[in-house]
Amino acid sequence: MNNRAYSRSSSTPTFPLKGARIYDFQKVHTSAAAATNLLVKAGLLQKEEATMVSEISQTTGHSQAQVLVRSGFLTQQQYMNVERAQELMQQDVVSENLAMEALRFANPRGMSLDKGLKYMGWGW
Repeated sequence: MNNRAYSRSSSTPTFPLKGARIYDFQKVHTSAAAATNLLVKAGLLQKEEATMVSEISQTTGHSQAQVLVRSGFLTQQQYMNVERAQELMQQDVVSENLAMEALRFANPRGMSLDKGLKYMGWGW
């Protein structure tokens, strides 16, 4: 993801809205730190980017979820996939390794995590 909405030369990031449907960040139930950690482990976010997201979040007061999506690190669907992966891991339905594999499969294809798991031959 080369086209970011923030400028390294500016101390104030911008947050363009992507599409008409806006993710309700007030309903985010997962830990932002856990979400970014999972993304880094899955190779979908670099450590430097995770640090930048945290810094922007602290500076602006926006949640890390908002920064991830509004800055273009993830789409809304991709962030919802991270939340779903965490939910399935917390319920001991999938292992962390399977969750990361499913994220790596589903996110670049723009599909839901559940659909990605199904395509990977795992289902319920």
